[in-house]
Amino acid sequence: MLLSSGETTGIFQFESSGMRRYIQELQPTNIFDVMAMVALYRPGPMANIPEFIARKKIPPLISYPRSRLVDVLQESYGMLTYQDDVMLTSIKLARLLLA
Repeated sequence: MLLSSGETTGIFQFESSGMRRYIQELQPTNIFDVMAMVALYRPGPMANIPEFIARKKIPPLISYPRSRLVDVLQESYGMLTYQDDVMLTSIKLARLLLA
């Protein structure tokens, strides 16, 4: 795969040296991996990239804050990666509290 090899010069959001290094480490196998890298490669969440890569490579590292959140966090290996993850987690947890 082109991304996995780091041959991303000229590809928007994937041509910086840092992104090339991380995408090579990640070895994306699906569109969700690619989307997560774009979401995580930002000043705040960038610190979570090594954990994301580790969870992809070593599935026993994947854990979920609650078993009811597996469907929300499965594609991001149990990590809150997207704004939608936070919103859906909040909704599910609020339902638990109100039940």
